[in-house]
Amino acid sequence: NGDNSDGLMVDWSNFSTPFENPFYPNRETLTSATVCEGVENIGNYCFGVTGSMTTVSVPDTLKTIGVNSFRESGITSITIPENVTSIGNSAFRTCKSLTGDVIIPDSVEIIDHYAFRDCTALNGTVDIGDGTKFVGNNAFAVNDTTGMKYTSLLLGASIEFIGFAAFQGASLVNNEITLPSTLKVVGDFAFNHLEKAGNTTLEIPASVEIEIKR
Repeated sequence: NGDNSDGLMVDWSNFSTPFENPFYPNRETLTSATVCEGVENIGNYCFGVTGSMTTVSVPDTLKTIGVNSFRESGITSITIPENVTSIGNSAFRTCKSLTGDVIIPDSVEIIDHYAFRDCTALNGTVDIGDGTKFVGNNAFAVNDTTGMKYTSLLLGASIEFIGFAAFQGASLVNNEITLPSTLKVVGDFAFNHLEKAGNTTLEIPASVEIEIKR
């Protein structure tokens, strides 16, 4: 099962080798998964490319969500527990059936690069909690003509880093965007194509030190 007695799940190294990814042989038939209480991490690549898996339940004990852990899976919703501190690179990338809201609890400090990139069916609110400090490159972005469909974007009060193209393509966001006073770095194209946002101006906090390049 890939979980150890200390509550830590094994990290795998890729999607496509059966010996490296436990669910790869069943990727077209697996429809749901329950991660047992006591498990503290979702291993890297664990549920990657399980396109038939539409539902997953994760425990309140969860602390980290690994790299590519749900990438290209068929999940339709995700509830992130309040003990999670980090969401790994590309963790939910290209989950094109993921709809509704993404609520990032205050416990999450890091949303890594590409975490929710190309989740083009998201159609509710992206709410980033007040404990988050790092929002990586392309974290909630898309780079094609379909655009992202979420309509509200709420930025937590402690964010220090917003990466390159972090929210690019969120063209349906219609609320006013407020940048937190803690912000230090804003990447190029971070808010590209947010034409419907409720701002007439966007105030850059005095705390911002640099604007990074790609």
